[in-house]
Amino acid sequence: MNLRKKTISPKLFTTKQAFPLQYSNGRLDACRNKCERNLKLDKNSVVVVLGGAQGISPELTAQLAAEYPCRYVLAGRSKQIEDVEGVYASLKTMIDIRKHLITVEKMKVPAEIEKKIQKIYKSNQIAQSIAKIEKTGATVSYRSVDVTNTDNFKAFLKSIRKEYGKIDGIIHAAGLLNDKFFVDKTWESFEKVYQTKVNPLHVIADEMKDDLKLLVLFSSISSSYGNKGQSDYAAANSVFDHTAALSSLNSDLRIVAFNWGPWKGAGMVSETLEAEFARRGVPLIPLKEGGAYFVNELKYGKDARIIVAGGREKVENFLKNLMQNGE
Repeated sequence: MNLRKKTISPKLFTTKQAFPLQYSNGRLDACRNKCERNLKLDKNSVVVVLGGAQGISPELTAQLAAEYPCRYVLAGRSKQIEDVEGVYASLKTMIDIRKHLITVEKMKVPAEIEKKIQKIYKSNQIAQSIAKIEKTGATVSYRSVDVTNTDNFKAFLKSIRKEYGKIDGIIHAAGLLNDKFFVDKTWESFEKVYQTKVNPLHVIADEMKDDLKLLVLFSSISSSYGNKGQSDYAAANSVFDHTAALSSLNSDLRIVAFNWGPWKGAGMVSETLEAEFARRGVPLIPLKEGGAYFVNELKYGKDARIIVAGGREKVENFLKNLMQNGE
């Protein structure tokens, strides 16, 4: 194994060096004035973000939009609920939503209550994500689309090109977990996890035009080192990793796969899972530092695949032991 590794802050570790870095006084200083930007997006550029309204996507998109305040089209399976008077938007937690549905809307059937709670909560997340990115000065919209449905996703991409005339960048951050031991997985559950990532990638490849400058693939460290119960998730992300290797075939299109480790405070890591990671000594990626690295890698980097994890010392020791064992 030949991994080139570079520590870019005490809280963040990556196997690739995206651009010259200096660490001093607790801050990460990049050569912003000396390095040429590889990513060139202007205010008229169009970037589509799959899975863009939930998890780490809005956080990272907002940091990217602060540098590139263009047009961002967020896409996800969930639908926004019409909330003209802002009643639902004022409900901050699932407990608040449940109380409102029972006391104000007089709902009584538990299954129907839980279903509507999920719809309202996800709709609120979409609105919050849009607002967060719009604060950067970017133009943001949201479209509901099932990316696992080939015809629907093709129609979605065509509608974006028809409306705006082009697509400059696509960030594929859609993903789904269904952790089980391989022996307990069904073909249907495997397909659901696998196709959430791979099917949109196939469609993007089929529908790709010359205007596309950037294809970002949110992969996972599980595709590199594995993770218990995630054979389907690791397999799907390994497709991302191999696709990124094709970037060298087209000098006008950069394809980059980020093999993310678990994130702190966002993404697929719940409070329960975060506590379990802490118990096992698995370091998490801080949002601020991880987002800053993501943006700077896109601005200045040229690598096709980058493994990023939190906790410098533990990750370095892990990789050192791995290489000493000859794996």
